[in-house]
Amino acid sequence: MRLVPIFLIILATIRPAFGAEEVDSGWKAAKAVPKLMAKGFAGLTARGGTPGPERWLVLVNDEKAAGGVREFTVANGVIVGSKEGSDFAASLGAENRMELAKLRVDAELAADLAASYAAVNNVVAATYDYDLRRAGEGASPLWTIGIFEQSGARVGQIVIAADTGAVVTHEGFEAVPSPADVTASLAPVASAESAKTPVKKTSSSSSSSERRESSSGNPWRKIGGRLQKVFTGRDTISR
Repeated sequence: MRLVPIFLIILATIRPAFGAEEVDSGWKAAKAVPKLMAKGFAGLTARGGTPGPERWLVLVNDEKAAGGVREFTVANGVIVGSKEGSDFAASLGAENRMELAKLRVDAELAADLAASYAAVNNVVAATYDYDLRRAGEGASPLWTIGIFEQSGARVGQIVIAADTGAVVTHEGFEAVPSPADVTASLAPVASAESAKTPVKKTSSSSSSSERRESSSGNPWRKIGGRLQKVFTGRDTISR
């Protein structure tokens, strides 16, 4: 199967690994698992994210549990439930475990990449389903991101290697975003930002709303801002 090694690989390889100062809700959910169980980490699942989900299911390979599966439900970084077994994994073994320190693509970035595919295919993504799994010994951990319209209809799915950022498949999306799409979009934005002079601040609610509208209308600006922050520590593009 041919991988798509476009700018997504660059995004992933320069992104801080797990344990960096900023982590998204998926990593927070994984960190919530008790330390004695953490070495058995074997997956993340969430449904109906907008783009972030309200709850994550953290899958752990627990040798003492039925089928080797234990599931933790995590909301806002706090465990709110746990059980043996899971509707999302019949069985788990040591070959399904993943080392978080080696993963370069978090759920937020995976959703950004999915949104970029939707954008260049003129699709408005309303919700996202997330699955992070490793099929077996020697296999790469993979993010599977399902994209749905407002009606609930599934319009596409992308599979991303969580350790390299390579896009494995992009089902439902014929057009593929390119580096040129990113640079062409970011260059004038960065130039305009550097030329700005200080202006009087509006209310916090108003400015926050404007920033959300700006970034949601241009996924390249959002991804570019995250890139800029990795390099410089500041994001002046997506704000």
